[in-house]
Amino acid sequence: MGWTGQDCSKCVPYPNCKNGYCNIGMECICKEGWGGLLCDKDLNYCTNNQPCQNGGLCSNTGDSFTCKCPPGFAGEYCERKLDSCEHSPCLNGATCKQNNNQSNYTCECPLGYDGRHCEHPLSACLNNPCENEGSCIDGPSGFLCACKIGYSGNKCQHKQKGCQPNPCHSGTCFSNGTNNESYQCQCRAGFTGDHCEININDCESNPCLNSGSCIDDINSFRCRCPPGFIGQHCELNIDECLMRPCANGATCIDRINDYQCICPSGFTGKDCSINIDECATQPCLNNGFCIDQINGFECSCPPNYSGLLCEILIRAENSTSSSSSSSSMFYTTDDKNGMDQSIQNISAAKTSRTSSIVIIVVGAIVLIILISVCLVVCKQLKHQGIKLNRRKDEAEAQRQNEHNAIMNSMNNKYLDQCLNRSAANVIVNPLNRPASIHQLNKCHKITNEYVHSAQLNKYATMHHDGYKTKQINNEQHYSIKMSNHHPNTVQHTDD
Repeated sequence: MGWTGQDCSKCVPYPNCKNGYCNIGMECICKEGWGGLLCDKDLNYCTNNQPCQNGGLCSNTGDSFTCKCPPGFAGEYCERKLDSCEHSPCLNGATCKQNNNQSNYTCECPLGYDGRHCEHPLSACLNNPCENEGSCIDGPSGFLCACKIGYSGNKCQHKQKGCQPNPCHSGTCFSNGTNNESYQCQCRAGFTGDHCEININDCESNPCLNSGSCIDDINSFRCRCPPGFIGQHCELNIDECLMRPCANGATCIDRINDYQCICPSGFTGKDCSINIDECATQPCLNNGFCIDQINGFECSCPPNYSGLLCEILIRAENSTSSSSSSSSMFYTTDDKNGMDQSIQNISAAKTSRTSSIVIIVVGAIVLIILISVCLVVCKQLKHQGIKLNRRKDEAEAQRQNEHNAIMNSMNNKYLDQCLNRSAANVIVNPLNRPASIHQLNKCHKITNEYVHSAQLNKYATMHHDGYKTKQINNEQHYSIKMSNHHPNTVQHTDD
């Protein structure tokens, strides 16, 4: 599984791996500029696609991008040119003129009008016709008065009584006094002021971090995060290393809206995907052919040249030596600079070999120490096992001796009783021969069993007391043989 081809030597990448390749089966190694589990995330969309128009500055944001537009342009791709006069902001027949920076305009007002958009007639508000601190606004047919809360009328001349109409905007109004001449406003969350006219600025405490822009809402706020940050307060730095942008085993370091790859030796580039060409400096001398390798190179020397850099000219001559009559090879240098470089390379190679030998020797010593420790531990465990078995044998022998001692005591007691009764029967009942003979035979059997038990006790005692001399019991075996004619005879046999 994970391999294909006629000889199963070609690896099969992970399913749906789009912009990657594999070295082993079921693997997805992303190419430069791509990331994600399936290598389907374009990490360098700005460079590969250049989406921003009209000189817009493109910034990569994970697998997407943002365009920072120059003045006078707007849109997702900075594709739309701003025309400040496009919507005819100037009133009363005024002329709109766009400024040079493309982001502002000026209204040239006709006679009789003034204001940013020429919205105020010059004569309507000159005498401030609005009362009770009302604000006068010029209109096309006169003026308008913007009254303060609690006042009404075309000139703000009427003072309101109570809660009619509601002076508290979106708050709740409560009337006071006998004639409802006064009132009090209870504001809803997010507003303050006598008439709940002030929206509390929730951005006053600067809740957005990392230079995020705060947008005030009603009793809340929103943070517009800069590229590279996310979260309710822009507190989370996007980890660009999660996309695994670094190739060839490089180490990824997360930056602000960026990442840095620490490349292994022999590789370079933003994502360490470029193999450094060590042959670019043409290190091989005497027309040697340079073969680039990972973090190194190899010189293929022409005939009659050798050495790491093909710096040694080989010249064969026959010569006679006092110690030997065989021919020898002489090596001469053709290029002094090449020879100096070769000597440095050879010295470095010797140092590397010496280091390798030291590492091997130290490793061998450590391995020998580990093996010795293992042998000592195994020997101790084996010795403890032998001691444990010996203790078990001794305990078993002691238990058997105690059992035999109890049995012998019981047999001796019964034997004495039996012999006494047998003797009495022989003396008192001389005429009762069959009964006496039967009783004697029974006692003889007990006697023989007693002798046999004594011999077994002797063997057990010898086994317990002479644990190290078991060969005595192996050389001789004691057996009890019953004779039909001599029931009390104990025979000793040697096997």
